Formats: sequence, structure tokens, C-alpha cells
Amino acid sequence: MRCELPLALVLFYTLASNASASAQDAAHDSRLDRLPVSVSLPVFLAWAKGTRHPAVNSGVTLSTQVSALMAVGITLRSWYGNAGNQQSCALDGDCFWEHETTALAMLIGAESYPLPNRLLSVRAAAGISWLREREAVGSVIHEARSWPLTVLTGVGWDLRVRQHLYATPLVELLHTARREPAPRTSPRWIVQVGAALTVR
Repeated sequence: MRCELPLALVLFYTLASNASASAQDAAHDSRLDRLPVSVSLPVFLAWAKGTRHPAVNSGVTLSTQVSALMAVGITLRSWYGNAGNQQSCALDGDCFWEHETTALAMLIGAESYPLPNRLLSVRAAAGISWLREREAVGSVIHEARSWPLTVLTGVGWDLRVRQHLYATPLVELLHTARREPAPRTSPRWIVQVGAALTVR
């Protein structure tokens, strides 16, 4: 009778340890149940200081898994902005918009998954942007191009649609190291809220 209680405690401890290890292994396996390459196609509504209305931005992210909690890859983000009465030039060459900016950000970064099952993702990336800035004065268009440093941070949450296919709500903050003064169509900070179709 004296040995039954210690034996019961040992059995209980062993079962509890095995259950905990099994749960950890299951979570670990679920994180690894992803494709080796992930593709994300987002669409955003974007806001910046001085803009009257949100803009529609897009991009693509390609990443590969390097561990159960980490992926690395490349991110492309594009945006367009103009300021003025019209967005295009008349047939006679007179332009009515004052400033126009076309941009493409090319970034390299990492994505981490701090929670089990890799639902929550946190992304950080850095690189350069190709900026084409145009200013219209009557029928004369002045154009400048630059390659400023650009950084991006963001968070997302995977909503499973089917195996390897997810709908991912996203919030991103994009910063471009523009020299001042810069056209109002080339903001330094852009906040983007949207969703992506993700295969991972």
C-alpha cells in the first residue's frame, strides 16, 4: 500500500509529460505543414498625409520557409498618386494635373509566426523604391527619377479557405526616405489596409 501512491504519481507525471510533448509536436507539425514557397497577392486601400481620398495599391510577396517560425523573401509594392484637376493631359498637350508619382518598392525581409499554427504573421522588410515624379507646368512636363531607401512593417492573420490556400487580412506601414521638399504625391509615410490571397 505504501508504494501505490508514489507509483500513481509517477504514472500521472509520465502521462502528463507525454501529452504535453504530443501537443507541442502537433503544433510544430502544423507549422511545418506548408509549401516550401509562399505566394501572397495583396490589394490595399492606402492613406497618406495630405491625401483627400484613399488610393488602391497592390503588390506581391514571395517567401520561403527557413524554420517553423520564420520565412524570408522578397516583397514588391506599387502605388500611384496625382494632384490636380484631372489625371491626364488634353489632346493638345496641355496638362491639368500638377504633380504625379509612380512608385515601385522592391524589398527583402523576414516574416515570423509567433503563435501556434502560424495564423498571426509579423513582417519587416527593407530595400529601395523606384520613383518617377512628374510636374506639369502648362504643356511642359518636368520629370525626375530616384531610388530612395524604403522600409515596411506589417501584420497579418491567415484565414484558412482550403489546404494551402488562405485569405489574409493585412495592415502595413510603408516609409520612404524622401528628401524634402518632395511633391505631395510622394508621401514619406503610407498606411495600407487590405487583404491578400495567400498560397503557403
